[in-house]
Amino acid sequence: MNLRDLSLLPILLFASITVGQGKGEIKLHVSPHNGVEYVLDGKERLSNRGLVLPAGDHRFVFWAPDRKMLDTTLTIVADTTILFYKVLPITDAYRAYKVEQKRAVQGRFFYRAIPLVLTATAGVFAWNSNKKDRETYDALVAAGDSYNSLRVPLAITGLKDQVLPSLQADLDAANRRLTMAVALAGVGVVATILGFIKAGRIVEPTYEDKGKVEFDGLVWMPSRNGSSIQLGMHIPIR
Repeated sequence: MNLRDLSLLPILLFASITVGQGKGEIKLHVSPHNGVEYVLDGKERLSNRGLVLPAGDHRFVFWAPDRKMLDTTLTIVADTTILFYKVLPITDAYRAYKVEQKRAVQGRFFYRAIPLVLTATAGVFAWNSNKKDRETYDALVAAGDSYNSLRVPLAITGLKDQVLPSLQADLDAANRRLTMAVALAGVGVVATILGFIKAGRIVEPTYEDKGKVEFDGLVWMPSRNGSSIQLGMHIPIR
């Protein structure tokens, strides 16, 4: 090595140090936009979307509620801004929970709403049947009263042989409809009571975000006495 090479050595050393200490910026566009957190290099738990970091590889572990964690390494380039885009997928466990939750909600609705609709329909049918029964009965009573006041034999015969039997048949039919309507209304009331009892016994599923527990365990925090504790929570969601 000649004298000129030795004179260039400090310059090369300074350039190497400068490059090694260079910093770059990274902007994180990770969805969902609310609730995303990440652990940087296994040390810091952050949520800010923009960082200035030393050039080189950095490990990011991204997490959001009900989403799968993403463990990846991103390379920071000195004096350069990097844009990182990613959508964290929903976990299979959360999808299954939502399906079971929807099934429970639909079950409660089925056991409560359908008997109520049937009871209301039967109630309307019973009211109409009772109204028809009263109208038919009043018509029969009026026909009976007119029978006593008639003097024309032909009119008396027609009333006795045709009108009164027809009105009596209508009254019998109205009574049968009313009896049926009352029975259906009673069945509807019983079904409504049983439906509400059944709906009350449907247990809505619970959900535990195990990804959060795992994510919380990525960073160790110092306790008050100087030892280390691992953060972790179980969160049942109803």
